[in-house]
Amino acid sequence: MKMRDLQTKANRVVASLAWRKPAALWFLPLIFLFIFTTLPLLSERGLWPFTTHFFNGLLLMVMSLVLVHNFFGFIHRMERTDFYFSLPSNRTKLFAWLNLSALAHLAGPSLVIMGLNTLLASLLPHTEPGWYAYIPSPAGIWTSYAGLLIRIFYFFFLLEVCYLITEKALTALGFFAMLNIIWPLMLFSFSDATSQFLPGLINPLVTALEEPSSLQVALFQLFSPAIFTGGLAHHHLPLALMTLGMASLAFCLFRARQAGYSSGQGSVNWPFRLIQWMGVITLSLLGGYGAHYLRVWTTDSEFTPVNLSPAPFLIGTSLGFFLSLWVFNLVGNKGKIRWRPMVAAALAAALPYAVWLCIVMTGAGGFSTRLPEAGSLKRAGIYYPGAYFSPFGRKESRPFLLELTTEQDLVLLAEIYRSVLSPDNPGLDLPRTLSSKGQSRDFVRLKNPFLLPYGENEIYYPHLSETRLILETKDGRSYGRSLTLPLYANNPDYLQLLRQNDLFFMAELSDYAVADKFHLIFSLEAAPHVSAADKERWIDPLIAAGEEDDYPFESLMQDMTHYIALSLGGQDDRALAGLVAKAPCLIHVSLELPTGAAASGDQPAITLPVDPERVPGLRELIDQALEIYEMVTMDPRNAGEGRPVFD
Repeated sequence: MKMRDLQTKANRVVASLAWRKPAALWFLPLIFLFIFTTLPLLSERGLWPFTTHFFNGLLLMVMSLVLVHNFFGFIHRMERTDFYFSLPSNRTKLFAWLNLSALAHLAGPSLVIMGLNTLLASLLPHTEPGWYAYIPSPAGIWTSYAGLLIRIFYFFFLLEVCYLITEKALTALGFFAMLNIIWPLMLFSFSDATSQFLPGLINPLVTALEEPSSLQVALFQLFSPAIFTGGLAHHHLPLALMTLGMASLAFCLFRARQAGYSSGQGSVNWPFRLIQWMGVITLSLLGGYGAHYLRVWTTDSEFTPVNLSPAPFLIGTSLGFFLSLWVFNLVGNKGKIRWRPMVAAALAAALPYAVWLCIVMTGAGGFSTRLPEAGSLKRAGIYYPGAYFSPFGRKESRPFLLELTTEQDLVLLAEIYRSVLSPDNPGLDLPRTLSSKGQSRDFVRLKNPFLLPYGENEIYYPHLSETRLILETKDGRSYGRSLTLPLYANNPDYLQLLRQNDLFFMAELSDYAVADKFHLIFSLEAAPHVSAADKERWIDPLIAAGEEDDYPFESLMQDMTHYIALSLGGQDDRALAGLVAKAPCLIHVSLELPTGAAASGDQPAITLPVDPERVPGLRELIDQALEIYEMVTMDPRNAGEGRPVFD
């Protein structure tokens, strides 16, 4: 009984030590969040959802640093470590009480203010109704807040692990900071460099910025939790599992930590070795970047030079390798050069870096040129990111994949992408360089110039974004590529594809890059079955706008066409025809071929439905367009008469 009483008393002492903390750890965060989130809510109620996560995230990261040091700083002080670990309470309960108390101090003030702000937002009147079209729902705000807390908890436990594997608090903080800096820098550098060496490679981190997968988010957050990716409202489950795994690692390290531990006794130096390895290979690559692009920029040309040697890159990467290795050796050995650890570190960094460099400079076994012939294609997908944003109806981008399955479409698409694989393309020459992708892009631009439809016969080289393709062959193989393709009005294959496939034409209209491909002509037509109310309210004003002035009308029509095309992305031919038949108004879109275009034949044209009942948010967009048109064309000298400026 006495032993059990002693155990119970020890557990109470541990709990008291864990929970008896300064009240300032609660009140200072409460005051900060009240000033920066609650007071703005009282004055500008429409803004608080957009600022609350920023200030919460900033405060929670700062408080994580404070609380980890406050609760686990004893690890680096021998007398306090002896005291905690000599208590007749097991390590599991000690770890649990310390972390429960720390997390309560971390999330408690934030949860209180979030609850207060949500209550106030529901009770206070909406003085600015216009703001509320942009504001997410309370459920959406709390979902994002839950994602923020999960990321902060992972931040907290990773920092705790850094404390448990180092011998000084300053070393732990330095190790944590370097991880958050070097890890994303290494990922972005090698991902970008690989895609530059290999034209056609889909850069995984560029796609991660658009619509990241859970695996990409987890990889990026692994050692850089201070940089949030993937959106706070998404990827809760994988990040929660990562947080649980990091907490388990912290528990194992805490149990293995020896009492009587002091600085310099049995210290593990692998954190420095990890930072050194990541730093050396990253700085080696950045040295190659600097030397190569210094050579490119000295050519003083708008286009990427055709004849580029890999020598500047190799010289720069060698200098970066030896300088970074020397600096890390000096830092790790407190100002002294030690050759044995330097040789080991050099081999650990040089071997994987040399393997990677050999693969990308030799073209990765023909990766960029290994694309199927037209006869072997089963289907092809073209990815459209859907970057149009509107507060009406749909507030997030809506990416979609357009599939081409007919033989005629596949033959034309194959002709388009295989024209880039020409032997004349300098971006496909060996050895590859960091400019291989730029050379391939400019090869397409220079090969297909055309005259602008306006101006003094000026030659134009369009700036085109990359097209992401997913190709599937009849034998089941799949190819994913991202290439700059000659998709503009001077290419007869592209024009023919627009003529014979309305869904492809509509998908192209959904992309803002269409403005660099061709000039569009718009005309509106009221359907025979339109109601008199719709005709008077918005159809006749839109048609009148087109008759009065070309420039504002064209801009408004282009904006509306983007929205309709993107909203209908993914429809099939039958669904599109049904929408056109029922729409009260139609917009006829035709392509104006540039002077001197190599293509012949009729102008590609398409008819899109202008139907506010079946396209969410279109009615609000039309009202906004008419309001903007009225403001643009109003003569300020006669504002009351509604007289257009352009007579």
